[in-house]
Amino acid sequence: RKFVAGEGTLGIQNLKITGSPLLGEILMQLGTAGADAAGGGKLEPIALTLRNGRLSYSQMTVVFGVVPLHFRGSVGLDDTLDLEMGFPFSQSMLNRNPALSDWVGTELWVPIHGKVTSPRIEWDDLFRNLLKQAAKRAAVKALERLLGGDKDKDEKK
Repeated sequence: RKFVAGEGTLGIQNLKITGSPLLGEILMQLGTAGADAAGGGKLEPIALTLRNGRLSYSQMTVVFGVVPLHFRGSVGLDDTLDLEMGFPFSQSMLNRNPALSDWVGTELWVPIHGKVTSPRIEWDDLFRNLLKQAAKRAAVKALERLLGGDKDKDEKK
């Protein structure tokens, strides 16, 4: 089987997306469900490559309101998804996940798999891993306090 190959660049101003359950889920999880996905979005110019039946990109940025979403990976001509989405961990997300305060303001990445018609965002895996990391950090801090390993901070108090 032979596939077409090519490269190009795409950018869109005044991007409007309607009827997308995927985008609705993303905005809800990010705590920005009120962001206007139906109007005023922007797709920053992005380099695209079509090879071996997959459309690939390394950094696609879509902005709705003040929320930048970053995507990398590929979409197959057979509608399969092999993507990751990066997003800023916001205060509204912290309100729902208080144990994750160390990540406010940092960019997190979550895998997206499945098909174009039935995408799966791996939120559970992401938050489970973050909670494990937060528990490890808390345990290390508690041990340091118990063992006196954090003397510099104690002396400054």
